[in-house]
Amino acid sequence: MERNNIKADIIKLKENVIDFNSNYNFFQKSLSDILQNSIGKVFLLPVGGIPNINTPLLMASILMFREKVEQFYVDEKHSNCLPVPFSKKLLKEIENESVKTALNKYFFATITEISTDKFIKMIADHAYNRLNFNLVQAKIAADDMIQEFPDENLRFLSETITDLRNSFTEKIKEIFFTAVIKINQKQYIDALLRLYSFTD
Repeated sequence: MERNNIKADIIKLKENVIDFNSNYNFFQKSLSDILQNSIGKVFLLPVGGIPNINTPLLMASILMFREKVEQFYVDEKHSNCLPVPFSKKLLKEIENESVKTALNKYFFATITEISTDKFIKMIADHAYNRLNFNLVQAKIAADDMIQEFPDENLRFLSETITDLRNSFTEKIKEIFFTAVIKINQKQYIDALLRLYSFTD
């Protein structure tokens, strides 16, 4: 359909209109086809119809287009549309839960990929390099973080790396703690190699 030089694709939902799961799958497939094209922004106004259609459309849109979605609602009293921050809050909650899950498993590299928080990404990068004994990179990451977020409480990260590089006792402690982490990750060969270094 085209009107006033604006082209619109109409998606018709014809079957199982009251089935939430069916509707979600339908919108997911339809939006996936649209996603093949370059999408800048997605403006969403889920009004009219029934909740079993509007909610699947909202959820599929947010999960498909993510930060590109801008949701609105109609303020009938003032006859205009107002933005709703729901999509941003939902995505942030999903991100936070993903970061917590990765943190509980010590998957620091994953955190640097999924987090949008610069501080979290930087401290995860430091932790990743420290866990893998890339002490030069860990020191650089710590110093960069201190530069970006001036806080005296963060200086211990850089100082700890200096201690690790200069103190045999601190290295032994680090090997032990990282071996425990590798055991928790079920990376037993890596853990055994570290424990061998610990006992050697």
